[in-house]
Amino acid sequence: MTILIIVLVILLMLLFILLLAVMPRTTQRERSRQFTHLNFAHRGLFAAKDKIPENSIPAFRRAVESGFPIELDVQLTKDKQAVIFHDDSLKRICGVDELLCNKTYDELCRLSLQDTKERIPLFSDVLKIVDGRVPLLVELKATGKNTMVCVVANEFLRRYKGHFCIESFSPFVLHWFKEHHPDIIRGQLSERFHHLNSHPRILLFMAENLLFNWYGKPDFIAYNYHYAKQCFALKLMKYLFKIPVFVWTIRSAEIYKQYSKQYDGIIFDSFVPSQAKD
Repeated sequence: MTILIIVLVILLMLLFILLLAVMPRTTQRERSRQFTHLNFAHRGLFAAKDKIPENSIPAFRRAVESGFPIELDVQLTKDKQAVIFHDDSLKRICGVDELLCNKTYDELCRLSLQDTKERIPLFSDVLKIVDGRVPLLVELKATGKNTMVCVVANEFLRRYKGHFCIESFSPFVLHWFKEHHPDIIRGQLSERFHHLNSHPRILLFMAENLLFNWYGKPDFIAYNYHYAKQCFALKLMKYLFKIPVFVWTIRSAEIYKQYSKQYDGIIFDSFVPSQAKD
């Protein structure tokens, strides 16, 4: 009997520790909901067949003109310019097998996006184009503990008059905003990281299961829809803590119809969601 009691106490303690680890910020739930029930155009409303590359000025203009909120990616160049680009490497989009962070902005201006006349845009230029006409979901890309992207991007965001929230895979980014600008709504990106071998497995496990929430205190979670139903911590976010849960990246009307009814926000590309709103 004594052993059973000890086991139960240990299990209760472990459950309590788990809840503390995954607990998000809950004081901003109402403000967070201004970003729910929205379809975010992933990297703008791009269309390769029409020579409109992802994360390009035409893709953002097209999203604004169509009335879609925008998801975009911000990272820093070698000379600390905030630009809009997703990959670490320039190879897939620009055909150059080098890292973006090793190039200055002037060097990047010589490269084209997917063999078009478009160039990698500055974050400041995209903000001017959007000009508050649609909400923005700003993903900040950081490596390790380096949060310089937060410092640089925030200089533009604090002057921006439109609705926006930030998100990142890095809990260090969320923690930076928690400490410096807690008024900004922030989201933790995550998924199953089985494809990564460059980080210790225990850290990837913690990230997959939102065990860094205690550090970043997110207001919402954005999770890869392929694995959303497998993540127990995500269910806690949605049903126990009642904070918004977004899923990414939906690429067909059929999948959209299924997931838009289950989650609070959809990040999409490769189709137009209005075709699926039956």
